[in-house]
Amino acid sequence: MKKHEDRWFATAKTATRPENMQGFHEDYMLFVVDEASGITAPIMETILGTLSGQKNKLLMCGSPTRTNGVFYDFHNKDRDLYKAHKV
Repeated sequence: MKKHEDRWFATAKTATRPENMQGFHEDYMLFVVDEASGITAPIMETILGTLSGQKNKLLMCGSPTRTNGVFYDFHNKDRDLYKAHKV
């Protein structure tokens, strides 16, 4: 955002290792996970641990291509903890 580059920015990380997702801690942060059905549990645990700020949000986007994994669980056994929107 212009005039606030030191506080408002976007960055992209590849989730090949949990360590790639560490180190982000702010009160207002949006974490966007694309192709979420392919995210492994250790990487998702790291992402959830990063979301420690007051107003942090998580947006997971993906197709329901698997019948197991974190993304599947968020829409099934853990669905009471999250809001799901179908497009």
